Amino acid sequence: MKMKPLGDLVLIKEHDRVETTKSGIIIPDSVDGNYVYGDIIAVGPGLFSANGIKIPMSVKMGEKVCLNKQTRNVIKLNEEEYILVRESEILMNSRG
Repeated sequence: MKMKPLGDLVLIKEHDRVETTKSGIIIPDSVDGNYVYGDIIAVGPGLFSANGIKIPMSVKMGEKVCLNKQTRNVIKLNEEEYILVRESEILMNSRG
């Protein structure tokens, strides 16, 4: 079953964020425990204003995003866990 988010919802696949300093020290995700990082898997079509004007989404599939751990809504699709959030709950994004 293929699912697509509605409205301004965004489906995200969470991934571990591991950074390495210049000297080779590995900083695990638990150090920055308030945030979640992931890749956008699917994006809803966007919302409409009260005047009927379509408000386009500012994020796209494939972008990497950061969001607050408390705002995430974890769902399970095909035995895999994903995060479903409104676009406004995404704090930062980057392409690539």
